[in-house]
Amino acid sequence: MDKTLELLGKWNYWYQKPNVGIVRKKYIIDLDNFFSMPEIVVLTGVRRSGKSTILTQLVDHAHKKYDIPYQNFLYINFEDPDFLRPIKSKQISELIEFYKEQLKPVGKIYVLLDEVQEVDDWQRVLLAYYEQKQNVKFFVTGSSSQLSENDHSTLLSGRTVNIRVSPLDFGEFLDFKRADSLSPNLPELLEEYMQYGGFPRVVLENNHPSKTAILSSYYNTILEKDVILKFDVRKDQELRNLARYLMSNNGAISSSVNLEKALQITSPSIISFMDYMKSSYLVYINSFFSYSVKKQIYNPSKVYCVDTGLANNAGFNFALNKGLMLESLVNNKLYKTNREVFYCKRPTEVDFVTNTRGEINLYNVTTTVDDDAVFARETNSLDEATEKLKAKNAYLLTLYNNTNRKDPRIVNLVDFLLAG
Repeated sequence: MDKTLELLGKWNYWYQKPNVGIVRKKYIIDLDNFFSMPEIVVLTGVRRSGKSTILTQLVDHAHKKYDIPYQNFLYINFEDPDFLRPIKSKQISELIEFYKEQLKPVGKIYVLLDEVQEVDDWQRVLLAYYEQKQNVKFFVTGSSSQLSENDHSTLLSGRTVNIRVSPLDFGEFLDFKRADSLSPNLPELLEEYMQYGGFPRVVLENNHPSKTAILSSYYNTILEKDVILKFDVRKDQELRNLARYLMSNNGAISSSVNLEKALQITSPSIISFMDYMKSSYLVYINSFFSYSVKKQIYNPSKVYCVDTGLANNAGFNFALNKGLMLESLVNNKLYKTNREVFYCKRPTEVDFVTNTRGEINLYNVTTTVDDDAVFARETNSLDEATEKLKAKNAYLLTLYNNTNRKDPRIVNLVDFLLAG
């Protein structure tokens, strides 16, 4: 009993105020909107993107806004090495009942289950609490999209709301740096963001070799725990080779046929490996835009890493390709508000296409529009695609417009990254 209380006590704030760090306000607003709803709130996202800290911030927010005692929150971290593996689902209910017996909370309790995918068949336990309409609200986190999309998820169908947590966007990055859009060193901050990405721990680290070491650790852990072990990959060296190739060619168009030739890995294995990496939130996979699903499937995809810092650290690159890095930042920003993002190759190449309830928007990304040839190429492709796809909006996102070209489609790329 004492050992169980000690296990729970080190992760909870029953007798002390939590250290919330820099609050990620957008996620707290989303969580607050779902706070009084009976549905189970599921936070997913790549490992180390800040899900656990956001749960802590939620506890403090709810305590202050709704005057809920800290004793009414139970936080369980299933990555704690003190849990014997495999973790059985019955341990969830056992820990909840133990907590209720020991602390005797009055009123509704809030149970926060961190990295819940470590628990076998966890959905059945939460379903039982939900169906019995017990006075308990669940928030769960996990580092795999299978948390809400595998076969067991049918048990919780219609009973969950999902929030995807990503590494810091550029606005959050500036918050962590105590800076804003008017900061005189904004260009240097953007360079740092492109180089090292937006993982909170990396952003707060000032020593550059330490940033690199942390990114290496994150990358290896994601591959090992969330891909190789999670999906029982036997040909792990082939997967590592493919992952490194994708990190080295972040944002490139990749087909399984060409990758098979380049890496000597079978096409079925490549397709499976890429699906595993997507499931672990390591990469985004953008399909070719077409109203025909068959054409989407049979055309190559564009693959972007979830974080430019990971890609730069794990990839084989002698120097940063600023254009591709900016493109990657735009991709990750678009996924904040879109479930799917596409690219267009025919009739002309467009970097990003979004389709929101039938509304088509186009985005091209370029470092500068100062060069006449570059400007003509980018705008012509938008013109052709706008006509062909009947797009509502087209944007040319650029970092530099020193010639002050006047075109309503030109949008400052930093303004785009900071919007919303």
